[in-house]
Amino acid sequence: MSDPGPASPSVEAVEARLLEIFYALPATTGFGTAAPQDLTVLVDEAIATVEAALPPFRCRSGCFQCCEEGVPLVSALEWRRLHAFLATQSEDFVLAIVAPTMIRYRRQVDGLTYAAMKLRGDPPAIEGVESIDMDACPMLIDGKCGVYEARPLLCRSYGFMTVQDEADSRPLMCQPAVEQIKETFPAEYALPRFEPFEARLRQLNGSQGRAHLPLWIMAQHELGGYLAPPITDPLPWALRRVSRLGFV
Repeated sequence: MSDPGPASPSVEAVEARLLEIFYALPATTGFGTAAPQDLTVLVDEAIATVEAALPPFRCRSGCFQCCEEGVPLVSALEWRRLHAFLATQSEDFVLAIVAPTMIRYRRQVDGLTYAAMKLRGDPPAIEGVESIDMDACPMLIDGKCGVYEARPLLCRSYGFMTVQDEADSRPLMCQPAVEQIKETFPAEYALPRFEPFEARLRQLNGSQGRAHLPLWIMAQHELGGYLAPPITDPLPWALRRVSRLGFV
């Protein structure tokens, strides 16, 4: 008789572990700091908890539909981790990200700048952001995430969590993954919520600002740092760009 392997965790065990993770969120100290109480550690533990109990998730290497459909809105905290990761890569690797970004988004830089300035405050949703035609994520290289180890919170969570939608929750994932959930996942299991992790990231980020990922890359390029010195906010560069256009 073949070995059936380890039994899946019970619903109660999964829920208990997720509650432990949620209760630990206020004590997190950073994003990508390699510390035991890092926010990314808890996100990864939440995903590993549900993966151990449920059928295989659709989100796997080789599928990059979500990466082709837009670019993430990234906090300064997340950018610093991305920046530190890119600073360890080869010049050719960084150029493969920077050059296409400059070409692809140059015509939209002013719209992105204006959106980033508005998005510094709460609530995050503003008019006009949807009208900015954003292409695939700049970090998508040859069908794979080029910065997978340092990817932002939304990218880490996408495909594995849910978000509140009016009176009900909905999966934070693409439609094919939603269909897989409906067909294969036991009804008694619940996926973790994304909002508590996002709220903690906002707290840790404070007033440092957020911007769409191409804007961070282009701001760094415009400032002459070539992804070497850290920046905490795109606003100084944004103000110069907008001032030349007569917006302020």
